[in-house]
Amino acid sequence: MTGLRPDDLDRLAADPSDRRLVKLALAAAAREIAFLRGLAPLPPPEAAHGWVPAGVVGGRSVIKRHHDRLIWAGTTALQAFSIETACLSRLALTPGAAQFPVVLAVDAATPSLTLVHAGRDLRNIARDGRPVAVPQAGAQVGRMIAAMRAAGILHLDLHPDGRNLCVSEAGHLTLVDFDIAAVDGLCLSGAIAERYAALTATGDPHAAMEAQIEAALARCPLLRRD
Repeated sequence: MTGLRPDDLDRLAADPSDRRLVKLALAAAAREIAFLRGLAPLPPPEAAHGWVPAGVVGGRSVIKRHHDRLIWAGTTALQAFSIETACLSRLALTPGAAQFPVVLAVDAATPSLTLVHAGRDLRNIARDGRPVAVPQAGAQVGRMIAAMRAAGILHLDLHPDGRNLCVSEAGHLTLVDFDIAAVDGLCLSGAIAERYAALTATGDPHAAMEAQIEAALARCPLLRRD
């Protein structure tokens, strides 16, 4: 890993003389150039027909816009959008589809996805001080992992603070943010390839993801498992 953090680019812009950050940025750029030289052209985003529901009654929606994250994740906005649409289209057709975002609209021109609001993430639950009960949390996590295993997907951006795990007021868990992921082992950047190699080195990457999710749930002091 190059060691760059999301806010390092802002620090580098404020102080271009920071030699440590310059070296990290150059290393990240060199890694991505080397990776992209051998990368096949990006396929067009998958069609929405067949997995985006015709309509969802009630509830809130959110728009997720994808952005260039060349140094942090090694991806363009279109690459991030393509990864996420590929993941969600597959997961929507699994028995565990309810544990993942419901996509209402796909816009490759923006690029962006309109999603059903899945509730507060664990990080915000810890911040706002309002507890939530999660019935059958273990079973819900198990369905997530079984679905990703069946779909050939590895989520490569799980955070210890649980920002990728949303909880509805009814205690329904949703795993979000699939723009840094691998589908059938395909990695669209060097940064993603590094994360993929680290996770698969555990021997059972899906079991490793399950442990990461369970650890994030355990860290949230206001989450009650029923």
